[in-house]
Amino acid sequence: MKKYIIYTGILAFLLIPASLGAQQQARQKHALVIGNASYTDLEALKNSVNDANDVAAYLSNLGFTVDKVLNGNLAQMESAVSRLKSRITAARNSYGFVYYAGHGVQANGENYLIPVGVNIANESQLKDRALSVQRILSELNNANNELNVVILDCCRDNPFTWRSGVRGLTGVSGASDSIIVFAASEGMPASDGDGRNGLFTSHLLNNLKTPFLEIAELIRRTGSDVSKASGNLQRPAVYNQFFGIAYLGEVPQGGASRRRPGSPRPQSGAAQTGAAQTAPRPVDQTQVKTLIEKGNAFNKSGDYDSAIEAFSQVIDIDPGNAEAFACRGMAFNNSWDFESAVEDLGEAIRLDPKNAVTYNSRGYAYKNLRLYDQAIADLNEALKLNSRYAEAYTSRGEAYFGKKNYDMAISDFSEAIRQGNNKLIDYNNRGNAYYAKGEYRQAIADYEQAIKIEPGNSYVKQSLSNAQQAFVGWNVKPLW
Repeated sequence: MKKYIIYTGILAFLLIPASLGAQQQARQKHALVIGNASYTDLEALKNSVNDANDVAAYLSNLGFTVDKVLNGNLAQMESAVSRLKSRITAARNSYGFVYYAGHGVQANGENYLIPVGVNIANESQLKDRALSVQRILSELNNANNELNVVILDCCRDNPFTWRSGVRGLTGVSGASDSIIVFAASEGMPASDGDGRNGLFTSHLLNNLKTPFLEIAELIRRTGSDVSKASGNLQRPAVYNQFFGIAYLGEVPQGGASRRRPGSPRPQSGAAQTGAAQTAPRPVDQTQVKTLIEKGNAFNKSGDYDSAIEAFSQVIDIDPGNAEAFACRGMAFNNSWDFESAVEDLGEAIRLDPKNAVTYNSRGYAYKNLRLYDQAIADLNEALKLNSRYAEAYTSRGEAYFGKKNYDMAISDFSEAIRQGNNKLIDYNNRGNAYYAKGEYRQAIADYEQAIKIEPGNSYVKQSLSNAQQAFVGWNVKPLW
């Protein structure tokens, strides 16, 4: 079965399946790396070439034959894709790797990569003057090789002023056996960063230093790091259809599972109750309190694995402890293991169905899994229990935004601001919703309010710049 890993953001790695044999020694690995920055009719990008050079160097060190194209025009990009297809077609067990950094846009449900030196006057010209991502995937699929990796870091802004309310890339679906990750959420811009690489890239490269890191763990850690570093303003999106195990480099001796140390999957309440009935044990409440305090301290410091381990010990001692399940679910949320968070928080709700915080936390997990209806249902329950719960308004607004119900999103973000939650996030979120509606003046006002709260925030500054360019592009005369 054809396998794709589509990873938008910077991801330079060697995927090695858990089952290794003689064929691994002979595996052919071919990469295409494109970095476009020197645009003339569009805003130039400061880090795309740096990112491409870093990816190419890393892949070369891992044994890839790298075809690098810097500031490529459409013909050069198309020819490079054809060369890659020819190379990976030659060996059934070969790996193909495509990385692109530069401008990219979505139109009518499809993503396009923008070449250098091209003039695209309207949306209808994209098909002929830009490189379709679907075309790349079709070429790789026709090669019938073992595995292809496609990485797109092209969501920094909306480069065309004739495109109303559209930024970033649109979601990718129908790619079986794949992991799809956007450097930012669907339709959102990704920060170009303040250093050599973009925000997403810098944290990804840092995690790539860790040996024996399974691919799901790499993505989890990177997503968590980017979200934390941006104050939850930039959150990568993960579309996981790959259920195998793959490593970055050598496989640990004895192999490894997807589960990271100290984070057992939550058992069902029935299984736990059954175990307790066969051998009931007295609960040391002092030990339970100490472990929960320790777990909360680890969670607050960002050591989520240690927090999960502490809460797991509580659950082992006291399987009916709703607080331990709720806290471990929150730690799973913080570490971007949203599936485990949903399981734990569901058990916490079963044990204590009147806790607004637990409903809010599960709604947050559902929202990040793009299960927006389930998220809204949980967040409604949280708000029934606490009508002044600002964080629940924020999360419900984000779920409505994911459903493209921008009016409801604006209403919820406005209420979160009124209730005094994290106003930086809420002003930025409401600005995003106004931007998506094409109401650029209101978006600008909200981004400016967010910048007043945190003047040095480069992500919000980039969003403000996008809105200002769109405002001017539509020839709307400012009223101030």
